Amino acid sequence: MKAIEFTKHRPYKPTYGSTNYSDSSAEVHTALRVYSSILTSQDSLAEIFSLLEKKVGDTVEHEISHADQNLVNSSISHQDTQQTISKSVSADQ
Repeated sequence: MKAIEFTKHRPYKPTYGSTNYSDSSAEVHTALRVYSSILTSQDSLAEIFSLLEKKVGDTVEHEISHADQNLVNSSISHQDTQQTISKSVSADQ
């Protein structure tokens, strides 16, 4: 695909500045090598796992808290409904 064809469909130019795919492949390959070397470092892995564990833990804690609040709200709503029904039945008799 030529750059001109690309700009016909998309009015902006590519931000990477090159339409030469071999240059892009080299950049991607370099980025993957750097990323791979970071992931094989024990310190980096420990930090990544720690951050992931914290993020997952915070998310789970938030969801549990939210679910608990929903249960409380639903319980209050259920009690209010029962009281309203009881009052209505008493008034009818």
